[in-house]
Amino acid sequence: MALDDIARRAGVGAGTLYRRFPDRGALIRQVIVDGFEICLAAVQAARQEPADPAGAVERLFRRVVERRERLVLPLIGGPVAHDP
Repeated sequence: MALDDIARRAGVGAGTLYRRFPDRGALIRQVIVDGFEICLAAVQAARQEPADPAGAVERLFRRVVERRERLVLPLIGGPVAHDP
């Protein structure tokens, strides 16, 4: 999908998208980083919970599932970004 199409579907102007992401690779890398940050935040929140390991794991998965629309690309085997 072209970046112009992505901008249209996201409801932003193409200029806005191009200012933030100079190319498709930059956009893909940011989607992947956002996904990792969502998962990391869920893990960190679970670590702060009382000593109920099973409940903490359940809440961890629930937090991740609640944000699943932001995790689609990494979960379905989207493009791999080779970036440290």
